[in-house]
Amino acid sequence: MPNEWIDKDTKHKIIKLSRNEGSNLSFYFHNNPFIGNRMVFYSSTKNDVSNIQKQETSSTSSKNKQLHLLDLATLKSEQLTYHESPMNGEIVDEKNGEVYYQIKDSVFSVNANTKKVQLVYVFPEDFKANVTTVNADGTLLAGAKSDDKEKELFRQNPEKKDYFNIIYEAKLPRTLFTINTKTKKLDKIFTDSAWLNHVQFSSTDPSLLMFCHEGPWHKVDRIWTINVNSKDVKLIHKEPWTWKLQDMNGLLLMGKKFGLICNSREARPFLWRVQTLQQERR
Repeated sequence: MPNEWIDKDTKHKIIKLSRNEGSNLSFYFHNNPFIGNRMVFYSSTKNDVSNIQKQETSSTSSKNKQLHLLDLATLKSEQLTYHESPMNGEIVDEKNGEVYYQIKDSVFSVNANTKKVQLVYVFPEDFKANVTTVNADGTLLAGAKSDDKEKELFRQNPEKKDYFNIIYEAKLPRTLFTINTKTKKLDKIFTDSAWLNHVQFSSTDPSLLMFCHEGPWHKVDRIWTINVNSKDVKLIHKEPWTWKLQDMNGLLLMGKKFGLICNSREARPFLWRVQTLQQERR
């Protein structure tokens, strides 16, 4: 594949951003990878992705999958991490230049400017969990802890077509939590017998955390928020999704509301693509 070309239909210029050899993985669409005019991504020369239908950084595990930083002006990239153990995490504190990731029970950060690596937090034995987001001022990390029974169900049913309904119907408890990046204090802020997922802080309000009820969309009230200070929980979608929303109109509605809530620049290309597909269907 060439590094640049002109699309014959749209006449738009397509530019390949990552020039590293091997497997290069961008963040999930609603996770902000940008620090100014630079983009954080994963790269590896040894990832075996031949049997992975949906490539995500969390589904690709190798000992040399490392974080890299790409200058969008020059397209030159530099390696940020040099860990031997498998790592995951798509968490960028744009304000302070910190990039957070996790190896087993330990959370680390690397500064995109100084390249300094720090051990941020180690989960205790009785609370093994994963961080997934950082708030707007870089003071809090957050995530969701699952029950050990849920982890066993995932182990027994590794394929999404198998585990999706099983996990939903199990109604096992999940706990939302925050970790103060300065004091290292862990705060359990909300527990529910539901599959709490897609935990993400607002990009503008440091106290506002979004999460969803995972499961078949026609059975769940999908999107919620919680104020991490007052612990006030707010349901954003009062009605469950119905099957009539499974077409592109429903997908566009979901995308618009999600994009507005998370205020993510990565949601905009997603919405544009859905609108384009809608027009093509007419």
